[in-house]
This record gives sequence, structure tokens and C-alpha cells, in this order.
Amino acid sequence: MSESDSKSRSNKPMKYAQLHYELNKLTKNIQELDQHFKQTNEQVPALLKMSTLHAAMLMSAQSVLNKDDSS
Repeated sequence: MSESDSKSRSNKPMKYAQLHYELNKLTKNIQELDQHFKQTNEQVPALLKMSTLHAAMLMSAQSVLNKDDSS
């Protein structure tokens, strides 16, 4: 067995440990992203309502301001 074979075999457990660590980190990040998607999905109806109310307020303010300008 050559020295390079010996080094690569001794490196394998370290590489697998690093791969395992990175995979756990990736799994955690995917779970966190999934949680964010769920939270955003729950907030969509409220955001739609808020944007509708905001648009209505802007349109009513515009009509009031335009009436003042035309007088």
C-alpha cells in the first residue's frame, strides 16, 4: 500500500464527517425556509386586505385633494 492510499483512506472519515455536518446544516436551512414559506402563506390574506385598504385610502385622498384644487 502506498503512502497516498494510506492518506486518502485516513482522510475518508474526516471527509464523511464534514459531509455529514454540511448535510445537517443544509437540512436545518431547508426546514427554516419551509417555516418561512408557511408563515408567509398565512400572512398573504392580511397583506392583500392591507394593500386594498391602502389603495382605497390613496384614491380617496386624491379625490379630496383634487376637489380642493378645482375650487
